[in-house]
Amino acid sequence: MGLSKDMLDNSDQNVVIGPKSRERIVSALLICAQLNVAPSEICAKYEATNFANSSISKLDTFLQILKDKSISKEFSEYANLRLGNSDLATHRDVRSSVEYATELITGWIVEDAFVKWLGGLGLECELKGNDSSRELLTSASMISTKPDIHLTRSNRFIELIADYHDYWHKNRRCHLRNDKYRNLVEEQAVLIGISQHGIHLIDFNDSEVLSRIDQLAVYISKHKPYGNKPAWEIQFSQPLELETVAERLLLL
Repeated sequence: MGLSKDMLDNSDQNVVIGPKSRERIVSALLICAQLNVAPSEICAKYEATNFANSSISKLDTFLQILKDKSISKEFSEYANLRLGNSDLATHRDVRSSVEYATELITGWIVEDAFVKWLGGLGLECELKGNDSSRELLTSASMISTKPDIHLTRSNRFIELIADYHDYWHKNRRCHLRNDKYRNLVEEQAVLIGISQHGIHLIDFNDSEVLSRIDQLAVYISKHKPYGNKPAWEIQFSQPLELETVAERLLLL
């Protein structure tokens, strides 16, 4: 996919990020602020590392996305090369390769901020997902729907989802891809949805919670936002304060 002139910042040939992705970036920064984690601290650990098979700096790319809401033309072309194949069509949905790459990176930033916050609580954890190396994966078979954050002391897993547009907060419900929902149940994981306005937590190892979910969960055979793939809708109550979430996680 080529770059239109309107997408380019002619002053330095940077590619301007679209409005939807910009909204996600702003929301991600607000989530980091809620966790009291500076984005610069998160990005610093990627110093002197490049994306696979390229000379593109991860640190520079992450900071440019967060600060300038843009990416280099070189990274745009790299994203198209890595993510533009038909095998990833389901994961891209209606997004362009550049939008998909930008939103992946935004999600990594939120995940890294949350892991750092967990460390501040004294909870040792590690990232287990295939994208924990922060690379743009080129094949659908490399992308896992299993929870990414492993709490080593309790041997529990956390699935973190950033509620960028406050959908969970406003509607008191969320949608999960069918495979993701089944993996959460199988792993007895903790699902956390975080936004700038609060946090929702569902412990899939809690029998009372599971009983309530069984009664309230709705199966959707074709969910349009997921490319008409199956999904589950789960309802929940009021969001929790950060301090309450910390208390719950420390008891795992």
